[in-house]
Amino acid sequence: MKTYDVAVIGGGPSGAVAAILCARSGLKTVLVEKKSLPRAKSCAGGLTARCIRLLRDIDCFNDQLLQRTVNRLMIYYPDNRQFYELKSKEHCLGTVLRPEFDMALTDLAIQSGAEFREAESFTAYEQKPCRYLAIKTEMSDFGAKVLIGADGFHSRVRKQMIFEMGLPISKPMMLGIECDISMDQVRNLSPDHCHLFFNISKHTNYGWAFPKNDIFNIGLVLNGGNRKEPFRPPHPVHQLKFFLQKISTKEIQWDRIGAAPIPLFTNSRKSMIQKDNVLLIGDAADFADAWTGEGIYFGVKSAILAHRAIQNALANEKPIECLSSYSKLCNKFICRELNMSYRVSEMFKKFPSLYEYLQYPRVRQLFVPHTQGEISYQKALMKAFLIVSGYKLGLIK
Repeated sequence: MKTYDVAVIGGGPSGAVAAILCARSGLKTVLVEKKSLPRAKSCAGGLTARCIRLLRDIDCFNDQLLQRTVNRLMIYYPDNRQFYELKSKEHCLGTVLRPEFDMALTDLAIQSGAEFREAESFTAYEQKPCRYLAIKTEMSDFGAKVLIGADGFHSRVRKQMIFEMGLPISKPMMLGIECDISMDQVRNLSPDHCHLFFNISKHTNYGWAFPKNDIFNIGLVLNGGNRKEPFRPPHPVHQLKFFLQKISTKEIQWDRIGAAPIPLFTNSRKSMIQKDNVLLIGDAADFADAWTGEGIYFGVKSAILAHRAIQNALANEKPIECLSSYSKLCNKFICRELNMSYRVSEMFKKFPSLYEYLQYPRVRQLFVPHTQGEISYQKALMKAFLIVSGYKLGLIK
């Protein structure tokens, strides 16, 4: 049986980055993807400035993949028919086509020395003596010292881990539904801006319109149920059509439509991201922002932290003990921020009138440093509270 140091299941951004870093550091690595690449992926394709910088820092980003970069955001508050423009000296968001983006990262993993197995579905793993893992796919069997589950929201690696630990499968979730629309159908939206729509309905977290070369990707993040009972009426497609009617003066015909579940990270104390030498990253670990739905940044971040823990473990005489540093690193650099994103999301759901504070320029300008990774949710909330108090007391005009 062929054996590897690291087996990565899932060829999305988090899995590909994990394979790239492991292969570069001299670890024998295999990357397994259930579909043939390039493949369609339902995603807005928006990369925040902090995500682009993170990928550049590890030499995993090609600027030619960017469809557009913007330094201006339009924030809409539809119930009051208000909108605000945010400007930044530097780019705050870029857009990509996910099939091309994922394919480029996978090619880089192969160039870095990782073996790539596509159209091969993972089925199960089994712990052997000396913490060795026997891994089974629909096409072959192989072994690995460490297994990384990067296989998304419906992760099979996660399901087996949950079963072995006796934990409940049901978890809260959101739904992203999106479509591609030619720009000439939404002439009222500037292609030089990224557009964010808040407080659209009680079923919706927010809506977006992201410009690409000759299209807008337009969609919604919808409040969902859980893995067992995903969504209730109104139907997501009906909600998307209603949203499109709001932002356009004529009936819109989309070129493509897609939807995908978004994990909802609620509590780091109850999160399950590791069991011995099996690690979860990205959506498989529920690493997504509960307010904005941003997932790629946290997927890449978790891949970097997993590589750091693995590299340290395999060079140590007690690898399992060293691998536990992955959970500690995630709690420090990812989970705290995701906990705050959940609190912010719930706060705006319970008190939608809070959106009215976007009327204050200094409050809405906090969006920019957040997308650039310069300020956390906690610091942004503290600053927003002080700014609003200043406006209320007449200290700020």
